[in-house]
Amino acid sequence: MVVDHAQEPRARGAGDGQSNACHIVINNDFGRYAENKQEAINFKDRRLMPAIHEGKVIVFDFADVESAPHSFLNALLAEGVRALGLKAFKRLKFRNTTTSIRETIDYIFDENIPDTEG
Repeated sequence: MVVDHAQEPRARGAGDGQSNACHIVINNDFGRYAENKQEAINFKDRRLMPAIHEGKVIVFDFADVESAPHSFLNALLAEGVRALGLKAFKRLKFRNTTTSIRETIDYIFDENIPDTEG
């Protein structure tokens, strides 16, 4: 489920002062075991990339998600991270991740943001 707070008053915005935010509750869209790569690709194409192109901050909430393997997270995030480059660190936010999920997300960022050092 994607909750778009862009049209809501600031007091009811993203909860972290961002009114131009899109909240993605992973458990609602993919379940406790977010593992279906094709569902991630479809979601990315339908919802995530359009929100990125609209300039929104995307907040991913992983509450109650027990598993999200590299193949799923890569299918969901890699294209957006590449499109945003270093801006991905400011525009893609992650909440309630397990240590394993957060480490995988960090790896995807590292692999998809070009090295800016000579």
